[in-house]
Amino acid sequence: DISRALGRLMAGRGSPRDLGQIRDGLSEARRIHEALQSKADRPALLDALLPQLAGHGELTDLLSRALVASPPTERQSGGYIAEGYDASLDELREVSGNARRAIAAMEARYREETSTPSLKIRHNGVLGYFIEVPCKHADKLMEADSGFTHRQTMANAVRFNSLTLHEEANRIAEAGGRALAAEEAHFEELTERVSARREAIAATA
Repeated sequence: DISRALGRLMAGRGSPRDLGQIRDGLSEARRIHEALQSKADRPALLDALLPQLAGHGELTDLLSRALVASPPTERQSGGYIAEGYDASLDELREVSGNARRAIAAMEARYREETSTPSLKIRHNGVLGYFIEVPCKHADKLMEADSGFTHRQTMANAVRFNSLTLHEEANRIAEAGGRALAAEEAHFEELTERVSARREAIAATA
């Protein structure tokens, strides 16, 4: 629904999915225009209306390059700007992905170093990343020279941090935050490009 998507974007309540609907709707309008343009003996009224279905090529091409195939309805979590559109954004995503792989490798290393196969590196919204072991294995990590710092004792598990984990977690948070900011800037820019053609888009709708 081009009109509804356009209305939400112009009211400041738009989402990446609304941009995607503008892209898909205008692309379909262009396809219809091309199909009808090839027909002979068109009615005069259709001839008069036909130009309103076209003329959005630059915008639809931009939105096609900028957005993933199925943009989400929420933009807070990012993930709607397509890979390859912004090299800096791609680099931030790679840093974040590499840091996550580093944490997975760290978990395997800590298991081996502490002889604790049940050791896990977990994440939640309150503590961020942390190391968790069953209570029966906590004493080894509690030792002063273990390299681990106690964070929280639960009923069945004890949670720790380490300097290396803290540094990798900071890399993930920093890269993730910058990536989200970059996507938000692209969203605002794309919305402005749509706004600049709002009257022509409304006529197509």
